[in-house]
Amino acid sequence: SGWIYASLAKYADDPKNIKVAAWLITHVHSDHAGGLYDIVKGTYKKGSSTHKVMPQEAKQWIKIDKIIYNQPATMNGYGDWMKQIIDGFNVKKVVKAHPGQVFFLSDLTLTVYASQDLFVESRNKVSNNNEDSVATMAAFNGKKILMLGDTYPLPNKAMAAIYKEQLKADVVQTAHHGYDDTNANLVYEYCKPDIVLWPVARGEM
Repeated sequence: SGWIYASLAKYADDPKNIKVAAWLITHVHSDHAGGLYDIVKGTYKKGSSTHKVMPQEAKQWIKIDKIIYNQPATMNGYGDWMKQIIDGFNVKKVVKAHPGQVFFLSDLTLTVYASQDLFVESRNKVSNNNEDSVATMAAFNGKKILMLGDTYPLPNKAMAAIYKEQLKADVVQTAHHGYDDTNANLVYEYCKPDIVLWPVARGEM
């Protein structure tokens, strides 16, 4: 949460009046939505010198106009996180992300490539929140960034089959921390990025 606030404050005209046009939540797992959830709760933890401490007033200082997500009804233990985030920031517009949607946010274009809609009819229940990650392509200033969240085998296989060369990007955020059991190699073959963002927790390094 501290890192989130520090990043927003760095680019805001006023660090106590931060305006966010849209916030994409790929899926409700603590390492993807937990920071935002902590800001809503108004709690923070003072860690080591490598961690930034979130101001307790951060929730009042951040104004989120729109949240984009597509979270299954069964959240596998994460309860009503989305409701608390939406209510806590008093978000005016909530948009369920569906493949093929395009959002125009100032000079950034966000295209949705995957959500649970790609394969919801092929199963009876949600088996893993990672599998339901929303995958998007952000185009900005002549560059493209493919953000895969924690996409698992089903959506990665589907994206590769449907979009093919449309997946070409300058930057890719690896699926599920770079684990090799996600079928993401099918996506990467089309993506062919110049830069790879490989988010890992300390225990995964």
